[in-house]
Amino acid sequence: MAYQTLLFDIDDTLLNFQAAEKQALEGLFKELKLPLDRKIYDFYHAENLALWQQFELGKISKPKLLVKRFTTLFAHLGITTGIDGQQMEQRYRYYLGQGHEPMPQAPEVLNDLSQKHDLYVVTNGVAKTQQKRLSEATLTASLLTCLFLN
Repeated sequence: MAYQTLLFDIDDTLLNFQAAEKQALEGLFKELKLPLDRKIYDFYHAENLALWQQFELGKISKPKLLVKRFTTLFAHLGITTGIDGQQMEQRYRYYLGQGHEPMPQAPEVLNDLSQKHDLYVVTNGVAKTQQKRLSEATLTASLLTCLFLN
């Protein structure tokens, strides 16, 4: 029995989230005129991943996660004044929305599967950001229906 409906996650399935995350953090740090090296990026990436795991377990809300990752990062860097976690989240999200590099072969796979299946994307990411990334990646044009789990 073949499946008629196929669900795809966006991040690191259809779009390269690792590249988008790095690009967004680089943009934020450039805007703040702060240096960003591999150690800082690795700290942010690990902290962000841990917070998303807490979210998936119901231990933290998404709004708190989105702000805490930046308050934690800047506290780790010793920057405790002049940093607003909510504002950093908004600026980061602006840069993240620009990251729309498809995963290798994603467009071809979607095109092939769309011939015989109904394709949907689902995400626990921020809907507005994900919609922007998908539309700029041109993966959605009549191939995918979007379901956002916010």
